[in-house]
Amino acid sequence: MRKLPLWAWLIVLSGLVTIGVGALFHEGSYLQAVSVQLGATALLLVPIILAERSIVNTLAKKADEAAAVQHTEQFLHFDEMWRDFGQALEPKPKSPVIDPDQLERMLGMDGWSMTKVRDRYALWAKNGRLLAVPLDMQPLPRGVVRGVIRVAGWSRDRTEELRNATGPSAGAS
Repeated sequence: MRKLPLWAWLIVLSGLVTIGVGALFHEGSYLQAVSVQLGATALLLVPIILAERSIVNTLAKKADEAAAVQHTEQFLHFDEMWRDFGQALEPKPKSPVIDPDQLERMLGMDGWSMTKVRDRYALWAKNGRLLAVPLDMQPLPRGVVRGVIRVAGWSRDRTEELRNATGPSAGAS
């Protein structure tokens, strides 16, 4: 239990003294009624003021905590922006240069089957997914290679594994 501050004890004491003084007056007199009411009011003020101070202190602490959290979140957001800026300046790893023949061997090793050749594209299928690979581009543009890798669902490691397993492309030698 918390200790009462000195001012609270003084108000309680003054309220008790005022009620006690009211007992000295004639019963039913105006002075007795006024002193008892003033003493009772003083006694009622202490818990009200203490509760109000407690609420104000609690709200101040919560406001301070909220400000600290907001400051931290702003700092983290700034840190993320700075990190993203730094990553944007770093050179990104380039997609591998792959010719259509090597890509066909990689797709075949991964379980894709060529369903048909249409115009300048070979259509590959696996588990209900279709993939179109251009036939007339030597080497395939990096964007096309990235698209094929994404649709095939290969990770970087899986892509490197398939590239190493299929060996160097015939056009590279």
